[in-house]
Amino acid sequence: LYLFDAFVTGDIRDIQEHDFPALEYLSLPRTVHGGMYYMFHSISDVPSFMHTIHLLMQRTPDLFDAYSLSVAFFWRLSKDSADWYDW
Repeated sequence: LYLFDAFVTGDIRDIQEHDFPALEYLSLPRTVHGGMYYMFHSISDVPSFMHTIHLLMQRTPDLFDAYSLSVAFFWRLSKDSADWYDW
């Protein structure tokens, strides 16, 4: 399911283990919490997103392309975050 260029919203954590049983590939835009290029507002949010990705990959190991995984979906911390600092 390639939604990267579509205007959709939501949260990747809302995808449950038994949702979309025939899903073989998933690409979500930044407008979806946890999609490609998503900006986190707090570092403490990251573990729940990673847990969801882990569960989805246990079900479908090739759900995400290898490059997206290797760069952590281009996720980053928002500069407006209280956790942000310059070094």
